[in-house]
Amino acid sequence: MTRAKGAASHAPKASGTPGPRASAVRRVECTADSAGGLTLDVHLPRELPATAAPALLLRLRTAKADGTETVRLPLSPVESEDAGETLRAALPSTMPLSEGDWDVHLSLTEGEARRPLCGELDLRSLVGRVPRADRTWLGVRIPYAGSGGLLRIRAWLRWPHAEVEDVRLEKGELVLAGRLHGVGLGPGARLEAGGAGRAEVVRAPVTPVDSADGESYGFVGALSCDELAASGGDRQLRLRPAESAEPVRLARILDDVADKSRGAGQLPVPEVGSVVPYFTVSGDLRVRPEP
Repeated sequence: MTRAKGAASHAPKASGTPGPRASAVRRVECTADSAGGLTLDVHLPRELPATAAPALLLRLRTAKADGTETVRLPLSPVESEDAGETLRAALPSTMPLSEGDWDVHLSLTEGEARRPLCGELDLRSLVGRVPRADRTWLGVRIPYAGSGGLLRIRAWLRWPHAEVEDVRLEKGELVLAGRLHGVGLGPGARLEAGGAGRAEVVRAPVTPVDSADGESYGFVGALSCDELAASGGDRQLRLRPAESAEPVRLARILDDVADKSRGAGQLPVPEVGSVVPYFTVSGDLRVRPEP
């Protein structure tokens, strides 16, 4: 289980929020369910007026200030043993979110919204999650404490998806194992490693490691480290499920780690050999030549 207590209440307030008297910073506690939905709770020291329409506003972080995407999640009172009032919002697994980082804003009164802190996180159900085979998209959402302890949500929106489960360097090869969701393995299935601006692609066949369980397909394959390092530069790793199929990015997103490039998302692979595999912030698996 992930426990993130957030930062102290003296964290800097977000741009455009009210002054100190109105900005008593709240914490939002988040609980994930096994389907990928989130429950978000905020506790208030006193009850709101009956005319209030409180909500959490999710705003996608983009480079363009005029292109911000916003999702409104209404807050409703729930029974609580604590004094005051507890409000709850739901981000259901059936609601798609664009891929990227979302800032969370708390709106208690009309025209006022400020950034809450990240409270306790219960993300145990995200670990080992197996997406259903009958879906048409896969949504993964992981709440986390961003700069200053403010609550953010990292979202992925993909299908099909190739989840990386094991990466190792062995006898001059980069060996990859994982599970493919949303599409089966067919003739010509292979690993591919390509880089921006380079025509050459390093390829290697994949082998099914078990029969389909109705939800996903296990695979394993090995790419030559010398070929990966030959032309220099980073390479994106993909799985092509069959000769005529579109490639799928190899990634790790079915866990409770928002930033895959550090902490628990760091690859436990010794940095030996001619290449170094690593996960990007967004969870994609890449490889670079050993410096």
